[in-house]
Amino acid sequence: MTDERAPERPADAGDGGAGGWMSNALLAVVFLVVLYVLSIGPVAGVATRRDWDVDRWMAFYRPVIWLHDHTVLKEPLEWYVHLFTGGK
Repeated sequence: MTDERAPERPADAGDGGAGGWMSNALLAVVFLVVLYVLSIGPVAGVATRRDWDVDRWMAFYRPVIWLHDHTVLKEPLEWYVHLFTGGK
């Protein structure tokens, strides 16, 4: 006789339960926020070189500008944007 029982799965195997999708959703949100903050450098570089409308981009990046003005991220953000703008 053969044993036709399904093999046991480890306790931490993803079963699609609430914990699995919630942690994936949280990871996705954190990733998108980090991507948004880091996108200010390349956008500032292109905007500087192409003379884009600064007011539009200031409105889009208002939360990042607030972080710059009110947290310890002022110097790191200035350094990061400087990499893409060449200090302009």
